[in-house]
Amino acid sequence: MTDSERKILTEQRNYRAELNEFRKKLKEKIENSNQVFITTHINSDIDAISSAIGISLIANKLKKKSYIIMDDKLETINTGVLTIIDATSNDFERISSLMIDEIKTDNDLLIVTDTNNIELVSCKEYINHFKSIAIIDHHDQNSKTIPSLTKFIKPQTSSTCEIVTTLLEDFRIDYDSDIATYLLAGIYLDTKGLRSETTTGNTFSIVGKLKDKNANIKFAEELQDETFETKLKVNDLIRLTNNYSYRFAICCGKNEEIFSQEMLAKAADELQGFNNDMSCAIGRLNENTVSISSRSNGKINVREIMEIFGGGGSLYRGAAQITDDTTTEEVQKKLVKILKPNFYISEQELKNE
Repeated sequence: MTDSERKILTEQRNYRAELNEFRKKLKEKIENSNQVFITTHINSDIDAISSAIGISLIANKLKKKSYIIMDDKLETINTGVLTIIDATSNDFERISSLMIDEIKTDNDLLIVTDTNNIELVSCKEYINHFKSIAIIDHHDQNSKTIPSLTKFIKPQTSSTCEIVTTLLEDFRIDYDSDIATYLLAGIYLDTKGLRSETTTGNTFSIVGKLKDKNANIKFAEELQDETFETKLKVNDLIRLTNNYSYRFAICCGKNEEIFSQEMLAKAADELQGFNNDMSCAIGRLNENTVSISSRSNGKINVREIMEIFGGGGSLYRGAAQITDDTTTEEVQKKLVKILKPNFYISEQELKNE
């Protein structure tokens, strides 16, 4: 066995040991609670909603009533997430934050999936209403991480759905092919179709187990598909790209134009395909929020840069949402000011390399 193989084996063993310990704590937390509330990040994507559904199955297995909290406006939800919501509406109860105080008791558990950043949580105004909180996520922690002693946060993992699928297996929970498909779709989303840097051997193992559950690979891929309108808006946004250097490229939407988080993420993914070290897409989500979606090949840590804007992420993927009174152009100028001193290379310097 090579040193590299030993390292991978050790990491896998440590991962499993930590996950087993977390599973025990999570089981105890759920069993000792009256009800379970599950929430994720604003502008929910497929990894977020599918992982929340998986956690709801665990709560149900332990005979606890569960609610999935979603505050996203209908017009901001992407088509894949809408499809999953519609298909599971009879099986999982969804509520808005406004309903929390009506049904909450003093002994309820809040489980946060696919984010650990308090600024990005769908029900952030109600976080302090819960004495007991657990977190399951695959994004790096930072100063905005929700305080909790019960958390499993592994940035080296491809997706939250990968973690939740393993938990479902460890809890010995049976689920149908539809749920397996949604979990698979969550993994596909966050790995760009199993092509991202965070895709590991364990990811492929989990995909195999979901396939054994008769997950529909074709439908999981179709859930990622863009509408014609989305493709047009993403292409128009990319045409506004400023290639400051081969190290970073930024596309910025007009301040009066509204984009979905999905559109910004797709634009950032597209830009990263042009061999930039870092690519960013900036756009307005609503009248109060400007968002940045960022990607990196690993040479620039996008998480650190997104944290400056109050966001977060990992080495390769990051995002931030700015709710100050600002414009997309002002956010772009601030981002360039941050990047230029360290990551800008002029044409002359490029010729001399």
